[in-house]
Amino acid sequence: MRLLANIKMLFKSLKSNFLITFSTFLLLPLVLSLFLGNILNANFESSISVDPIPIKITDNDKSNASMALKDFIVNDNKNLFYINDDDADLNLIIPKNYEKSLNNKKSININIKKLENRGSVDNLLKDIVDDYHENLYLSNLDLDNKSANIFSKPSISTTFIKSAKNQSSNEYYAISMLVFLLLIFMSNNVSANYITQSNGINKRMYSFPIKRTTQLIYDFLISVIYALVFVIIYILINRFLNIAFDENLIYLFIISLVACTFVACVSIFIASFFSKTLGSIIISIIMIIQIILGGIFFPISNGLSSFIKFSPLNLVSELFMKFSINNTLDSVSFTIFIMLILSLVLFLATFIKEKYSWREF
Repeated sequence: MRLLANIKMLFKSLKSNFLITFSTFLLLPLVLSLFLGNILNANFESSISVDPIPIKITDNDKSNASMALKDFIVNDNKNLFYINDDDADLNLIIPKNYEKSLNNKKSININIKKLENRGSVDNLLKDIVDDYHENLYLSNLDLDNKSANIFSKPSISTTFIKSAKNQSSNEYYAISMLVFLLLIFMSNNVSANYITQSNGINKRMYSFPIKRTTQLIYDFLISVIYALVFVIIYILINRFLNIAFDENLIYLFIISLVACTFVACVSIFIASFFSKTLGSIIISIIMIIQIILGGIFFPISNGLSSFIKFSPLNLVSELFMKFSINNTLDSVSFTIFIMLILSLVLFLATFIKEKYSWREF
């Protein structure tokens, strides 16, 4: 019952301080993510994008099958190739009896002649042609069901579509500002604990028939709920605006819960084990490292990546960044495991400290 009363007090506090809380935990991160995502968009443009490659296709068969191959290369892969007989880099030569060989399942020798020296563009075309015929062969294994789709199925998907997605600048900064939100929460949570101690509120609380460890558990749960409420709202707003977090909602809730649990454990550990002065210094150092070196405002450079490993918020950033790119729990399972183990260690250390503490409040 006491836990429910504390939760009720939490939401009453949120209601009474709605404008300040909304501005700090939602409005500020949202505005910063949109601002930085737009002005620094150029930094996230793909450096490996290339112009379509001019090619020439010599069709010595002039059959339906050869026409289907030409149509696939030119139309289904128009972002990669276009026809230019006069100034081509590659010449794809379709042999005579191409369709007959396909129907009889005989080997086919399709030549790709390199006309200009442009790196390994011939290998790209070769891979596409190989994938096309591999899918064509697999389609013919079930001809009755798939014959209508043999020449329209884009086999290039096996090479390109399954790769991990590239983050846009808006997605990157939406996640960075989520980490910033949790950073503010951690700082406020530690400060609130110190204020509670200095004002003697703990003395009055412990005069009631409630154990110190029980109150610690209540404080921990309230902290997790408090952080989770704002994290979920922040995610839903970004999702509604089509900025970021378009992944599976259940998975997003799970990793958000893990992140909030971890941050709450770090907060109560610092507040319990360190004095107000030392704890404030530790929080300031974490904030400086995370803001300046941690990729909140600018992507992490390789030269500074070793420093950011010492910040606990780096795990939170890594969790959301990896999940955003891969959209699977498997891709972040190790990070989740590390965060849960660290959370357990920090909470147990704080629990033991409170249970056997000789400190008077």
